[in-house]
Amino acid sequence: MAKTGSMESEHYDYCPVTGLRVLRRPEWTDVSFGKDYKVTVSIVGDNILWVQPSGYVTLDNQINVLSFTDQVPAEAISGGKPYIHIEDWSRFQGASLAARKYYIDAMPKRNRITDVIFCYTSSMFKMSIKLGKRLSMVKFRVHIVDDYSEAIRLALEIQSKEKVSKDKPSIPAISFMLFIT
Repeated sequence: MAKTGSMESEHYDYCPVTGLRVLRRPEWTDVSFGKDYKVTVSIVGDNILWVQPSGYVTLDNQINVLSFTDQVPAEAISGGKPYIHIEDWSRFQGASLAARKYYIDAMPKRNRITDVIFCYTSSMFKMSIKLGKRLSMVKFRVHIVDDYSEAIRLALEIQSKEKVSKDKPSIPAISFMLFIT
């Protein structure tokens, strides 16, 4: 059941896995980008961006979606704080080659992301990630898990470890992928 937050357009649900507050706004829910592609974005806890694409994305749509998913944390995650990005592909149907290339080029430019966690991915995508880890370096870590439950638990584990090692210098551990299928 949704609860109304401090702003009339904000709605709070609670994550069934962690109990964390999930911030949702109508303008972030089922946002259409063309006739075949929609995206819903939520903020879980204080700084976990949960992106749920639906349908097939083309280049023009991908450009707009990435702008949108960059705008949400700028509005809702305070103080320029780093965040973890969860890509929930449970309803994702695919992407044009141009859209995939744009995504691969644009994501590493996001300075505030510490980790990207993909869930509900295809076997081909998992292979692409493994190949990409060897060939393309980015400043954030990339993870693949089976479902949202694993993704949110991993995000909390990462946050917990970062709090413990905040005084230690960090070195990027994983590369980004070359191909998204």
